[in-house]
Amino acid sequence: MKKAVKSFVFVMMLAVVMLLLTGCANINYEIKLEKDGSGEISYIMGYDKNFLNSMQVSLEDLKGSNSFDDMKEEASKEGYTIEEYEDNTTYGFKGYKHVENIQNEFKVMEDSTEEDAIRFEKSFFKTSFSQKASLDLADLSGEGQAQDALTSAVMGQMKISYKLVLPFAAGENNASNVSEDGKTLEWTLKAGQVNEINFVAEQTNLINIAIIAGAVILVLVLILVIASRGKNKKNS
Repeated sequence: MKKAVKSFVFVMMLAVVMLLLTGCANINYEIKLEKDGSGEISYIMGYDKNFLNSMQVSLEDLKGSNSFDDMKEEASKEGYTIEEYEDNTTYGFKGYKHVENIQNEFKVMEDSTEEDAIRFEKSFFKTSFSQKASLDLADLSGEGQAQDALTSAVMGQMKISYKLVLPFAAGENNASNVSEDGKTLEWTLKAGQVNEINFVAEQTNLINIAIIAGAVILVLVLILVIASRGKNKKNS
């Protein structure tokens, strides 16, 4: 299986390392899609500032440390461009990369089936994106290992979001939040359980339909003109 196919599970494994070391982590995973099926995968991973304050951890000392170095190195190996990130709630780093075909590059988990991946279909008349997946975050602490109460409590502190930015409005979906224009879907995910992700977005290719309609009309007009000329010659 291609390394790129493991994008999301790779990010989640990094998050668990951070979580177990510090006790709290914020993870924002985002995919921006284009009409041709290409897109940009990005994620923001970092420490929760409120948690750091409650633990009396200095953000300045943290910035001067090498706490992200190993994770940044692993992300770079996966093809991500890495840069430092900070906002009002999170301090950490951002990774991003461009993909030519999102259907080939992204699955929600390492052992996902083809049905779990984002599907991209484009025909002369219609372009569509869809996904119907079960994102199993029940065992982030390690494959086959039972979670004790402490691990479960720690994982419960994780703040995980999955955002999808579409080139056109989505139809049926189960996103936690949907933008007014219907193009941005966001799911709030829970560690330690299975999360369902469902959406369908379709757009009719009106320009192509107009071209076909124009061609049909043109052919009909030509037929009428030829028939009319033939009738006039016969009458003459």
